This record gives sequence, C-alpha cells and structure tokens, in this order.
Amino acid sequence: MLKSINYKKVFKHINRLKTYTLIIDWQRPGSGMFQACLDNHPQILQLPGIIRFYQFWKKNNKKKNISKLLNLFTNDDQFSSLFNSKIEKYERWDKLGPKKNKSFKIDKKIFIKHAKHLIKNEKLNAKNFFLSVLASYFITRKKNLYKTKIIFIHLHRYYEIIDQEKIFPKSNYILITRDLRNGLASYMRSREKNFLNSFESLHICTQAYTRVFDLTNDDHFPFSLLTKYKLKKKVDNLRIVSYEKLNQNPTKTFKSLSKYLGIKYVKKVFNTTTINGLMWWGDKGTNRLLTGFNHNWAIRKNWNNEYSKLDLLMFDLLYKKQMENLNQTKTFSRIYSSIAFLFFPILIFVPMKYELNNLKINLEKQNKIIKKYRIIIKFLYFYLKRIKTYLEAFIIKFKLDKNNFKII
Repeated sequence: MLKSINYKKVFKHINRLKTYTLIIDWQRPGSGMFQACLDNHPQILQLPGIIRFYQFWKKNNKKKNISKLLNLFTNDDQFSSLFNSKIEKYERWDKLGPKKNKSFKIDKKIFIKHAKHLIKNEKLNAKNFFLSVLASYFITRKKNLYKTKIIFIHLHRYYEIIDQEKIFPKSNYILITRDLRNGLASYMRSREKNFLNSFESLHICTQAYTRVFDLTNDDHFPFSLLTKYKLKKKVDNLRIVSYEKLNQNPTKTFKSLSKYLGIKYVKKVFNTTTINGLMWWGDKGTNRLLTGFNHNWAIRKNWNNEYSKLDLLMFDLLYKKQMENLNQTKTFSRIYSSIAFLFFPILIFVPMKYELNNLKINLEKQNKIIKKYRIIIKFLYFYLKRIKTYLEAFIIKFKLDKNNFKII
C-alpha cells in the first residue's frame, strides 16, 4: 500500500492548498456544528475538532527525531481523541451514529508510517510537519486526497491567530458570530456549575466580542493602552458567518460559503452533522442532543431577565455597527443611544447585572471572612477589566466600517 503512494506528489498537492481558519466570538455560536457540516466534504482537508497545533509544536520543536515527534503527537492530550474517539466524552465523540453507539479508531502505526514518508524529503518545520499530519490522517482514513481543494482548521480562539500566522501567514479567516445578548446569556448559563469562574467567563465573552471584528495590530494611542493583543499585521481577509442567518437559511449560507471556498455545494453533506463521517449530536455544553439547524434558534430571544436595561442600552451603544451589519434588532431607539453616548463616562462605571449577581452568589457560598474578601477582590479585578473592555469597544466602534463585515 505504501509503495503505491507518490508521497512527493501528495505533499506538493497539499502545499498548494489555500488555508481557511475558523475562529469564534466566544458567545457559543455553534462552531462545532458548523465544522461538523463540513466534515464529510471530499474537497476539504481537515482534522475533526479544535486544532491548536502551534501549542504542540512550541512544546516539542527541539526534537528532531520524526518518529518520536509523531508518537508524541498521537498521544498528546489535545490530539489523542483523533485516534480513539471514545476518549472524548465532552464532545460526545463516544456516542456517534444514529443510535449513539458508534465511535472511531485510527490506526496510529499506519498513520505514523504515512507521515514519515510525507515529511522525509521536506524541511522539518511547523508547517511541513502539520501538512504531513493532515495528509497522513486523510490517507489513513482511505480518503482521496487529490480531490481536496482547501485546508480547513478550527482554531477557535481569536487570539491564537498570532500563533497560526507563524505556520500559515497567508491563511484566510472565518468568524462565526452570534447576537451578543443571546450568546453571552447562553455562555454564562453553561458556566453556572462553577460560579467562582463566572467573573472571568463574563470578561472573556465581552472582550472577545469586542475584538474579533477588528483583528488588528494597532499601536496608536489610546488603543495601545488597552490591549496587549498584537498581530504582526492587520487581518483583512476575514469573512463572517452569522449564527442567526445560518439557522434561518442554512442552504443559502452554505451555497455562499461554497462559492467563497471554491468548493462544490453538496446538499447531502451540508445538511448532516458528522465527525469522521459518523453522525454527531452536539457537545455536553448543550443539555439537548442536537443535529442540524433550527429556524427558531435564529429568531428567539433567550436572555430573559439576564440583563438590566442599562446593560442592554450599553450594548446598543457599543456594538451598534455589529447589530446593524448583522441585521440584529437593537433594544432601544436612537435617542436613548444618543443620551447614553453623552453620559458614557459615567455609565461605564455602573456594574452589569451579571457582575452583581455573580458577586452575590459567590459571597453566599462562602462561610469564612478571608474567602469572602478574596471573592470581593476578584470581583473588583474583573469589574475593572470590564470597564477597560468597554473603553476598547468605544474606540473600536469608530474604526469599524462595512469592510469589517464581509458576511458569507
């Protein structure tokens, strides 16, 4: 079998492919389901799940023995479930298929043999190693690699673009985003079991939503005072997938996506959520078992009483352009936003309803004074970080234009 494969030809083919990287706005926008709809497409070369390859390479790049590197890769905590899906419980890879009784295994020995042959005549660096891993995984699954037209990577975290650019400096980026009001409420509910981390969860969500629409390397005052997030260059090749639009009209979205990616629109593939060809039911972050899309998810407002009126007014003010370009209805009329603009230097210091609720719940759970004191310190720390994020959002809103919202 190995002799019948022209590994030089395979590597030359994959080295020419364009790279598309998926990132999220942190609001539970359905990135896993989105990727699962691309999983079985014959023209897409990808590994299932979130892939943060540079983390592995940074930790192991001093090792020059290919066999050792590949063994480390197959047994790495991040990648081991790619070879035995039963390990991955949270993503429910252990319960695949229509009856939820399937899983998959990839032969590590065969995978390593293919990968060694692929990289044998290439310089050992992050890009070549990763390309060899991608191709070997595809070949081991007995897929026709020559049909592939693009490489798709689910990076997930926006700030890891800094590392991604070191491997694929010409990558194209796809941001999947969701209405902040629905997404933040959904994310916070998914973290209810661990209230102590709820302060950080709130900060991560608001900060990510603020930054993902302007992936930039802005050293100019006053933006430089607010963020340490620095890219070597401004990312202009960003396209946006709206969670609401995807659920409202998945056919239209995937046809538009296929055109952008330069691949064939295959209705049967895009209408099914799979992991390595086996039906997938969504991760445990959602209580229900999910497969496919639902029009009701696009139009519902599930934030109930999660926010104060002032919270919603601040969202209208700070994220006006996001709402307008993504066809999201603002909570208040323009006159209220204008008033909020005038009083912004004062309103920014009013705590969010989530902040106060999180403080109350965490204090009630502690009996010792010292622990209550630590909770208050933690609250104040993330309260100040939220103020900083709002200031950042206020500056960014004046930088955004239609070029920041190239929607698929």
